[in-house]
Amino acid sequence: ALSRARQANERLSEAQKDRAKINRANRHDLRTPLNAMLLGLEAVEQFGNVNEDQQEYLDMARRNGLQIMSMVDQMLDIGNIDCLGSAALSRQPVQPATLMAAAMDQTAILAMGKNITLTRHCHSEAWLNADQEKLVRVLVNLVGNAIKFTPPGGQVNLTIQDVPGPERPQQVHFEITDSGIGISPDHQVLIFNEGYRINPEAATKDSTGLGLAFCKSIVEAHGGHIGVTSDEGKGSVFFFCLPLPPAA
Repeated sequence: ALSRARQANERLSEAQKDRAKINRANRHDLRTPLNAMLLGLEAVEQFGNVNEDQQEYLDMARRNGLQIMSMVDQMLDIGNIDCLGSAALSRQPVQPATLMAAAMDQTAILAMGKNITLTRHCHSEAWLNADQEKLVRVLVNLVGNAIKFTPPGGQVNLTIQDVPGPERPQQVHFEITDSGIGISPDHQVLIFNEGYRINPEAATKDSTGLGLAFCKSIVEAHGGHIGVTSDEGKGSVFFFCLPLPPAA
């Protein structure tokens, strides 16, 4: 009986691996027609005689195409992390201040559009051994969400600081604080699940339910942990910690 159970478990594991490979292939194949569509829209805009109404529809189509492309990329990354773990990361030495600067460059215009005060404070000079591109996307997701769910005139702050150890910093702590609408405790325990949306009918219907799942996958692949604290109507604090490499 034990042998049969072991064989059944091995078959199940192989089936899961095969299904994961098929899913990755299907998701990857989606990029080809999406790229062709976006290039076609660009060609129409550049070489066509486009009036104001047509330009509006072209812009709408491009935004939706880019959103779908982002969803495909996030699904690919989540699938790769699920299958390969930390081996899916392209690690290199990087300082937290570099990650912060890149994320702020990509989100500053979103804050300006809503008259939101976006501030940053970095109190770390440590070196991470990390996938810079993916961690910047994590920060962009978290800061972008904070801006999205903060009313005009509010505040969003990104703070990075070392977590001290016995002799040297052991971790780097990233914290995104907003003065937004907050999240109820019932939703906080589910919010990092893939595809989960607090309110599918909300005004922010462009949410895909993949952003926070992507953040969780990337942070945990780096050996870190991610979480949220929030009070409804008083804002939220999303945070994650990343371990530092051992001292040389």
